[in-house]
Amino acid sequence: MAKTFNERVAVIVSSLTTVADVTKLAKSIKGRAENLDVDMHSAGVGALYCAMTYNDTSATASVINALGKHTRAKAFAEWVERFSNIVLVLDKKTGLWAGKMLPAGERRDADKLAELLAEAQAEPFWTPAEKSSRDFSLHAALAMLLKKAEGERTKGNLSDDDRLALVDLAAIADKVKPAAPAAPIAKVAASTDMSAALANAGVDTLETVG
Repeated sequence: MAKTFNERVAVIVSSLTTVADVTKLAKSIKGRAENLDVDMHSAGVGALYCAMTYNDTSATASVINALGKHTRAKAFAEWVERFSNIVLVLDKKTGLWAGKMLPAGERRDADKLAELLAEAQAEPFWTPAEKSSRDFSLHAALAMLLKKAEGERTKGNLSDDDRLALVDLAAIADKVKPAAPAAPIAKVAASTDMSAALANAGVDTLETVG
């Protein structure tokens, strides 16, 4: 009995000798695909419910890993991130996905998650999302970049120009804090220790995801 992907394909292809054969298979695929769509979306919504109710990441990981190398896997990962407090990360060595919770300061509350769950149920994960509906935090993105850059600075891997740019970037990150508008921060001299500026930008309070 054929077991590998290529062996199974070879067996099926050998039986497709006419247009009618291919048409018949295509009709079969259409019916199975429609049923599979229902199952995949139901599993996805169920995984979001478990994430919201139990802070569970394993259900989302189970669903995305069941998709294998399907092109919808990436779409599912983006969908989960939009509608939950979970980020799905692919391990390139094993080819498996794992779920991680967002940093505590960036998680949606229970009421928001309930709203998102209702929205997710009406939007299958393979449906292209409007850019305006995606959550994005400029402060979080800058802070993670700053945290990485600060690590390189402590190793002595930054040039003088990079060190100056790092201070300016920390000031920008502070200005876009989501809690409240921040007052402009005076430019810090290159010789000044940048730890205070980076801390003020919230870098040390963020966790790296993925």
